[in-house]
Amino acid sequence: MMGRRREFNLPAVLLFSCCFTLFFGLVVASTAVSAATLAHEAAEYLSDVVGSPVKIIEVEAGRPLSRLHAPFHILRHTGGWQRGETSLLVAGGEGRTAWVKVRFGVEAAVVVASHEIPRERVLSKSDLMVKKGLFSPRELSSAITDPNQIVGMTAKRKISTGSIITPRMVKQTILVKRGDLVTVKVEAGDILILAKAKALRSGALGDEIPVQNIATGRNFSGVVAGRDQVIVEIGG
Repeated sequence: MMGRRREFNLPAVLLFSCCFTLFFGLVVASTAVSAATLAHEAAEYLSDVVGSPVKIIEVEAGRPLSRLHAPFHILRHTGGWQRGETSLLVAGGEGRTAWVKVRFGVEAAVVVASHEIPRERVLSKSDLMVKKGLFSPRELSSAITDPNQIVGMTAKRKISTGSIITPRMVKQTILVKRGDLVTVKVEAGDILILAKAKALRSGALGDEIPVQNIATGRNFSGVVAGRDQVIVEIGG
């Protein structure tokens, strides 16, 4: 006796096929490593490398990433991370590995030039501003974070608008020049004596320089206290 021929409703078959494909497609996709998930893990990994919390700016979400499936972990990174970019060797499921490029930064506030600063300009607060953002570890390694640290110092060279200020761009301002006449304040307890002297060496604020008394020709040392001003303390 021949078995009954089974009849299939074509629309129902197509619907089942679509549901089957969609369901298993979602299951496979759910196990794939997403750029967002990798970014989270990369931020934690690179924070340990840098020594400060970092934020991921971009993850290369191309073919290398599509080959990886969870669970995954980061094995190592390449050099050059001080520039804020590196490649991570990521190991995923089924023993697959891939190099994935990431760009990152450290959130911080640094001092930048508020406008173009000419060479030899004595810096004031109006020349400087604090800028918040993401910076590479290399930029932060030498950046100045407090404007008060360099107010009154002199620009060694022209500084462009928005440039991050570093100690190499500035120098101590010379307040006393060799050969100039300076006012010497001699302090001895409550007694204050003012005299004129000739500077025998240039000096910045806090420098100890030799000077020569104009009246007596006697040489002695004093500390630069301001523009053409030297203080000499006698006793306690």
